[in-house]
Amino acid sequence: MPQKTSEKKLAAWRRWSLNNPDKVREIVRRWRENNPDKSKAASRKQNLNQYGLTLADFEAMNRKQNGLCNICHKPCSKHKVLSVDHCHKTGRVRGLLCDSCNKGLGHFKDDFSTLIRAATHIGWKN
Repeated sequence: MPQKTSEKKLAAWRRWSLNNPDKVREIVRRWRENNPDKSKAASRKQNLNQYGLTLADFEAMNRKQNGLCNICHKPCSKHKVLSVDHCHKTGRVRGLLCDSCNKGLGHFKDDFSTLIRAATHIGWKN
């Protein structure tokens, strides 16, 4: 059975893009520059898909947390959105975090005993 025209075009585009990565990067960069809102939405959607979430799921979590980070209870800085925090072992979504808290947890590699030692180091009493 012959390929449909759109399938042929898609196959040709894939071949061309594999052979021209610099040109593809430039095309994508220009599109993002000219379409910032669409670019952010596409990036958010792709990010949510990797956790099995829809935009509606994200918005519900954001409302439940009143738009605040689940750890520091502060809003994100201007032009930022809360990040989806998840367990790296199980993939389970834990909540939404600001960039600082998300990176902080990442640096501790979800190691509970290291987090406790860090909390003790800064003066937390059990």
